[in-house]
Amino acid sequence: MRNFTKTYLALASSLIIAMPWTSAATSAATTPLGYVSNSIPAATSTSAPRLSAFSLPVRAESVFSSAVSRSSENSNTDTAAYFFTNDFATSEYPYALAFRTGALEGKIFQITANSTDSLTVDSQGIDLSSLIQSGDLYEIISLDTLGSLFGTSDVSFKTGTTASQADILYFREGNKWVAYFHNGSEWQNSEAESQNNKVLSPDQAILIMRRDGADIDVTIVGAVPTTAHQVLVPGNSSTFLANSFPTELLLGETGLQTLPNWRTGSDLTTTDLVYLLQDGTWKPFFHNGSNWQSPNRANSDTQSISIGSGLLVLRESTATGTNALLDILQPYAL
Repeated sequence: MRNFTKTYLALASSLIIAMPWTSAATSAATTPLGYVSNSIPAATSTSAPRLSAFSLPVRAESVFSSAVSRSSENSNTDTAAYFFTNDFATSEYPYALAFRTGALEGKIFQITANSTDSLTVDSQGIDLSSLIQSGDLYEIISLDTLGSLFGTSDVSFKTGTTASQADILYFREGNKWVAYFHNGSEWQNSEAESQNNKVLSPDQAILIMRRDGADIDVTIVGAVPTTAHQVLVPGNSSTFLANSFPTELLLGETGLQTLPNWRTGSDLTTTDLVYLLQDGTWKPFFHNGSNWQSPNRANSDTQSISIGSGLLVLRESTATGTNALLDILQPYAL
């Protein structure tokens, strides 16, 4: 189990690692490493569960890095690579393709299949062939699951035979919250299906309902992001975005208002909205065309989005594909 508001960064020298699924000519180099420690807050009482947001501010180290030779709508070919077929596409050990340069720099896509020289991904409705150029650099990183991050049979969360008894981890899937909990033996959903391999996307935060009277301390170790983070924020929809950096992010630094068709206005009733959890309560914010504001019209550009948390984005406006891609710049320099 990988064991968030103080951050420690350890700048690592370039370390070449030969992986068993690569050819002798390929390698991966480490990026700055660090760990982030924080707590999932306890419930105020057994009858008053506490809500908090949780996200991954550092990510797994690269296991392979190279350059794209050519791409299609949902896959990339690297003629210099030699992978074992579907080695990156098992449910127990999921991986992602992360771009380091080009139009998709900072974007992460989960790998769904691979051949000896190509990687097929969940492209999230984006036509990769229209954005990726030959020579764009990419890396492969492992993804966390409920089981790998929090444990499988033994967890720190309150367990129960039903969701009404246990701590609940809510994932935003489409426009609804989907509940996951631990039954004492394994993670499951409301259909009692095993969910130990449920992926925690680096792009997305999760909502935790804590029923127990003790904080859960979590320490996440990994690689510090060295590029902007590119995320998909589709229109006429809701997205629980992660703060994917190991430092606080200011609302004014997100750049959400720059997305095509983002609705600005003078009050909450006519605009696209961002909700932040503050002391277990959702607080709304909107953009008036000049700056972010709270309902009382206070300038909120410097409103903090804490390390390891997230922001719930509700868009009434429409946007898909590349119009829904947002670059969130690093709030630090390395």
